[in-house]
Amino acid sequence: MVEFTSENLGKILINRLRKNENFDEIISIVKNNSQGNIYLVGGTVSRTLASELYGGKQKNQDFDFIVDVLNDELKKPDGWTVTHHKFGNPTFKKDDVEIDIFPLSDHQYIKNNNLEPTIKNFLDGVPFSIQALVFDIKQEKLIGKDGIEALKNREFKVHNIESAKEVAKRKKISINERMMQKAKSMNFEIIPFD
Repeated sequence: MVEFTSENLGKILINRLRKNENFDEIISIVKNNSQGNIYLVGGTVSRTLASELYGGKQKNQDFDFIVDVLNDELKKPDGWTVTHHKFGNPTFKKDDVEIDIFPLSDHQYIKNNNLEPTIKNFLDGVPFSIQALVFDIKQEKLIGKDGIEALKNREFKVHNIESAKEVAKRKKISINERMMQKAKSMNFEIIPFD
């Protein structure tokens, strides 16, 4: 039986990520273009863990990182292209691998609410509970009590109502429809929003 602790889940995640032939290069790119803490967030964290714990295939191609500080001048490795998305943060691309890097201070919830750029505030602002997971690259530790609980219970539910409404509005669907899309792809149960 799996122990659902941040340390144990962190080990499971890093062992799986290290099987990716590009992982060391990906981490090097992020380190060379940032300062301070580096956190892996998003589907690479939640979907990889769900796949490892419950079965399924998760091909890690899209890596989202939060950093304390994004360098003004970016270092682009050979073979990679860099584009900038609408918020101005970089996306590094090579073949079918994408790396998004953004500073914690640019997170929408933190900016909209004039909050201090901390991991706690990031986690508080994610739309859905399963997204309340971050992997600290330096400490190789999973952070996010609510996300770990959602992973353990295999459930998809609203974590921050304002953020969930914003995502649903952007996608032009209801919150429950968005949760159904995401939950179905992970084989998780949806906890409907009233």
